Amino acid sequence: MFLRNIGMSGTPSTAITAAARSVASWAVSGKVPVAAYTSIIGTAGSRRVEKVTMTSVIESMQVNIESVRGNRREGETLAGDVRRRMVLSALTLIAERGVQGTSIADLLERSGAPRGSVYHHFPGGKDEIVAAAMDYMATDGRVPLHALRGSDVPGIVTGFINLWRGVLTRSEFAAGCATAGVTVSGESESARAAARKVFELWIADLTELLEAAGVDPSKAADFAWMLFASTEGALVFARAEHSMRALDLVEQQLLSLGATLV
Repeated sequence: MFLRNIGMSGTPSTAITAAARSVASWAVSGKVPVAAYTSIIGTAGSRRVEKVTMTSVIESMQVNIESVRGNRREGETLAGDVRRRMVLSALTLIAERGVQGTSIADLLERSGAPRGSVYHHFPGGKDEIVAAAMDYMATDGRVPLHALRGSDVPGIVTGFINLWRGVLTRSEFAAGCATAGVTVSGESESARAAARKVFELWIADLTELLEAAGVDPSKAADFAWMLFASTEGALVFARAEHSMRALDLVEQQLLSLGATLV
């Protein structure tokens, strides 16, 4: 669906790469069409093997962004581009290894940024990088949730879980939730507080979606918490087992429960 919208075709893997190039250009400008997220989520809902999700596109974008940068006019500033790549790379690394397992050297290698970029963009060092990553999750990272507006309860449940199926599929079960990786880290309290704020915002978004789908406000918040917490827990099992079984079971149970709410 998404690939047709931007005029692309081909095998799933080549399509993801092509999509990544387009999304990379959007990310450089800071303008990602909400319709793109909607289409990607729709595609994810219809595929179980290799889903073109926002997460897979963002991760592929880090590989392909160099070609986008190469098309810029010579001398044009890339400062914002470098910072964004560093933030996205930090998110991916934290999702894979946690905060303590992510070093500045890892970040520079993954993002391809020069060493001086750390001191230029993040003078506060690792703590500031983690804070920027959580700020991304509190803002741009919520756009896929916003794209679920207008969905019914089953669509919200499956759409949300599919976002994380995409993370697992694209990373071959190496990555989980970056925000969760911050909450359990031994880093600064300010970083953990920022992560808790991300959780609150995501759960608030899910609550609003459920209320708009007809769920009574007195039940929507509790179901949103259950959806979020169950999915987070299932991610841990999925990574340990290299299997979608936990997410599939959570989805089945939540769909059954959700059917009683409207």
